[in-house]
Amino acid sequence: MAACGQGNAFFASTSAIAVGGLAATMGSGEKVQAMLGRASLRGAGDPFVWEVKQLLILAILVYAFFKFAWAFRLSHYGSQS
Repeated sequence: MAACGQGNAFFASTSAIAVGGLAATMGSGEKVQAMLGRASLRGAGDPFVWEVKQLLILAILVYAFFKFAWAFRLSHYGSQS
């Protein structure tokens, strides 16, 4: 049970860090696209579409954070005697 709790805590903290990283890039779609264009990873696109994609990924990661945090809490309750 302790290993499950540690795994849940790891994934919850990782998703929180990813949410912070995505939140930091919000509003700078043109800069991020220019950086990716220099690295030849993708062509030029619409900044609005980029922001919508970021919001979608952000929503998924926020949902994942709450699910992992809840699983961590339940694993702690389950490991208590």
